[in-house]
Amino acid sequence: VGETPNLAARLQGVAGPDEIILAPRSHRLVEGLFEFDDLGPHRLKGIVEPIRAWRVAGERRVEGRFDAAHAGVLTPLVGREAEIALLMERWRQAKDGEGQVVLIGGEPGIGKSRIISEFRSRISDERHLVLDHQCSPYHTHTPYYPFIEQAARLANFGPEDPPDQKLDKLEELIANNGLDVAAFAPFFASALSIPAGDRYPEIDDNPHRLRDRISEAIASRGVQITQRGPVLVLVEDTQWIDPTSEETFTRFIEKARDAATLMIFSHRSEYEPPWRSFSHATSITLNRLGGRQSNAIIANLTGGKKLPQVVLTQILDKTDGIPLFVEELTKTVLESGLVTEGDDRYELTGPLPSMAIPATLQDSLMARLDRLAPVKEVAQIGACIGRSFSHQLISALSQMSETALDNALSSLIDSELISQEGIPPAASYTFKHALVQDAARESLLKNRRHQIHASIAHTIERLEPDMRIVRPDLLGHHYAEAALPEQAIQYLLRAGEQATARSANAEAVGHLTHALQTIDEIKNEQQRLASELKIRVALGSPLIAAKGFASEQAIQNHARTRALSELLDDQSSLFPALYGQCVSYTVRGEHGTARRIAEHFLALAESGSDNGTKLMGHRILGLTQLFLGDFAPSRGHLQKALALYDPERDKALAFRYAQDPRIAAQALLSWVLWLLGHADKAQTECDEALMRTKALGHAQTSVHAAFYAGCMLGYLMRDHRATRHHAERLIELSEEHGIRIWVSLAKVLLGWSAIAAGDAEGGLAEIENTLSADDGSGITYNRTLVAAIRAEGLVACARFEEALDVLAEALGLIGETEEHWLEAELHRMQGTIFFARSDVSRAQDCFNAAREIARDQAARMFELRATLALCSLWRAQGNADKARDALREIYSWFDEGLESADLREAKAVLASL
Repeated sequence: VGETPNLAARLQGVAGPDEIILAPRSHRLVEGLFEFDDLGPHRLKGIVEPIRAWRVAGERRVEGRFDAAHAGVLTPLVGREAEIALLMERWRQAKDGEGQVVLIGGEPGIGKSRIISEFRSRISDERHLVLDHQCSPYHTHTPYYPFIEQAARLANFGPEDPPDQKLDKLEELIANNGLDVAAFAPFFASALSIPAGDRYPEIDDNPHRLRDRISEAIASRGVQITQRGPVLVLVEDTQWIDPTSEETFTRFIEKARDAATLMIFSHRSEYEPPWRSFSHATSITLNRLGGRQSNAIIANLTGGKKLPQVVLTQILDKTDGIPLFVEELTKTVLESGLVTEGDDRYELTGPLPSMAIPATLQDSLMARLDRLAPVKEVAQIGACIGRSFSHQLISALSQMSETALDNALSSLIDSELISQEGIPPAASYTFKHALVQDAARESLLKNRRHQIHASIAHTIERLEPDMRIVRPDLLGHHYAEAALPEQAIQYLLRAGEQATARSANAEAVGHLTHALQTIDEIKNEQQRLASELKIRVALGSPLIAAKGFASEQAIQNHARTRALSELLDDQSSLFPALYGQCVSYTVRGEHGTARRIAEHFLALAESGSDNGTKLMGHRILGLTQLFLGDFAPSRGHLQKALALYDPERDKALAFRYAQDPRIAAQALLSWVLWLLGHADKAQTECDEALMRTKALGHAQTSVHAAFYAGCMLGYLMRDHRATRHHAERLIELSEEHGIRIWVSLAKVLLGWSAIAAGDAEGGLAEIENTLSADDGSGITYNRTLVAAIRAEGLVACARFEEALDVLAEALGLIGETEEHWLEAELHRMQGTIFFARSDVSRAQDCFNAAREIARDQAARMFELRATLALCSLWRAQGNADKARDALREIYSWFDEGLESADLREAKAVLASL
């Protein structure tokens, strides 16, 4: 067996019958898998230098893929027995069905992978399965990358396999893992850049739901595999994990608490794993080695022979206890010619030159690369491609002949800077450590590095044109590194839009943020600003979904989009930017600012001729006025929005402005109409909005209507059954589509429905648990509503002092936020508590304040409630006539909604008076 057909043919003369003879590189690839007889060097026809050969003598027990690939390379593990013992204990617990998670953290070169390798070797005689995953710095925004990389390995694709054969292998892998081929094959085929042609139909599924199904299936399958036996799950370099994979592993960890599995995550110090808080998780932080342990590593590399003391001292001083540094600097010295090997020691060949031993690993690795000057460029090109690179790509990029390239790669392998898997042209190469790759890449001058990355991008486009569609992020990365911003932005924009369409919002934000980082390199100012505007418009939706409407990032992005739109006079981008700003400030509770933006939006729209834009202006101004307590003007704007709506012209507005404007306006109008005293009209608008939502099937519109129409009208009308129904539906829709802003509010409303149904303790617990667990994405919004509901629960549980504190805080918040819509109710609730405590004077002040505020706002329903409260107080004082006259005056105003809870109560009280 030789690396080339020519060498393989020459080796036939060395082989006897039924013998397998290997040349050096082939031997190196499999030396961990077999026993060999060393046949020594042989002179072969047509080859100048003698070729050493080995005969395969038999199989060898292999302790794992890592160990086989590094046979003859690893030195004995030093100074990590305590960590290995802890891993062995967690493995014992895992085998007993107590799922375990171990997080191994430390700086680069500290030995994380080495410990994992040693642990695997110690359990190699035990029956178990291994699922190994590798994260990559070039795929931090590629959803499911560790699983995709694993699938590519397990499917055993050949470089010459046509797409149909790869798809067959992929389908077999998916089926063997008990997954639905029809559901998962199209997704993984796309992720693996395999053209599927017409084999698969379009995926007819909500992107967020599809992603949820894939994550759930991967996690569930991981647990199912433990039924075959204990499972070791390895995830290396987790600092580079993509958000979707991080979420998927979280599900896996949660499901595996009672499964026979040990999950080991290695990561650099700067990464904070989200799994530390799990009760079955253990963190191991690797510290630097002491002098005695560093000496042991050096002795392993020198075969026990002593180095000159001056050399040893410098190595110890400059490596500072980092195992990889110790190993690399020692190899540098041994390869440098500074020392010669004797029988039991090394001797200096002359005076030790100043700075002969590099002060950092970067210097050490570069010194080793410099001594390989003829092949250094191959390492540099490979480093620009990535941690791993294929023979096909390095061959296409290198200017060397095939023989020269093979020799260069062999030198890098012999120097233990890279490892090889497979035989050319199907071979792939991996840098031994990320720092080796960094050293090779950083050794390039900036211009040369730009040239190489540009060549990589052009070559990928030429060799694999499908990558333009399936991996625009990879091409975007190389063009960005090539300082070609126009091409980089083109691909990163495409990557961001694809991720947004899949509801992979965190990844979309990553791609688009990367695109933003390249715009400064565009020299033409107009072109630079236009490119930034495109990116920021694309960033708006995934940023809101990933971070929330109220996030500082969303606010800043809307502001910059608006500024750019105004600067470039781009009306098509300006209106969505203003809309986004208005909604974000509303969610943040900054209602005065939101109204000013809405007024500006409407003024601009009115100056044009587009009725669709005018309708949006009226709609968002109606929204802001509702929260400010200006109910009559709010009604007017919402009704104007509905009058302007044209079903054919405006159906696309749902996708431009997040919700269908007619349904959104009706949902808001139902709320406003009830406050103004038109309960029947409110119910009609609510019912129509919810009916149209079902027909439209648009996620953002559905959750909007479920809250503003269903939940809020149910709450205002004191209908706990309707409130529960719509809150449960709201949570279901929010979880299904990843629209997190509504979940906390929906849970608070569920708590209120329980209180209203008689379960005060359970309802209050639901509310307080929600508030303590909330991440801030929902409760920045409508805080006076949340305070009123919580106070009602506290009163129901006789916790009056706490309720008063909550209400006082909410009333103070109104001065900050201008959120006046519930102000009358907050005063009425305060008065109810004071009245129950016989503080009649303060109660009457509160009830009067509530009634005056409600009258100023034309909020007839809140005025009715405040009047009913005063009636109870006056009646207790023996002033039934005053109570009867006041209640009759307000009750006689109503000409509809007479069967609503508030009006039925008023009628009964009036009759009793």
